[in-house]
Amino acid sequence: MTMTDLICRVENTTGRMTLNRPDALNALNGQLLGEFAKALKSAGFRFVGSTIIYAFIQGIGMVDDHVAGCWCRAGKGRSSPAAD
Repeated sequence: MTMTDLICRVENTTGRMTLNRPDALNALNGQLLGEFAKALKSAGFRFVGSTIIYAFIQGIGMVDDHVAGCWCRAGKGRSSPAAD
């Protein structure tokens, strides 16, 4: 797979991955998730796949696909309902 949607480079000891889909506003798709996984595997990560990459980007806040009404959806606050 040729990486066209993801630009990877290392600067000193820091790896940088840049999304390269300006025509799609850098929206995520299967190919981009696969390229993330491929880049991490080539850097030595062993247990990586598109599902793990998607979970990671959810965890860092790049994606918020919680259903409407979910207590964790953006704009609803981040405290657990048990804390109320």
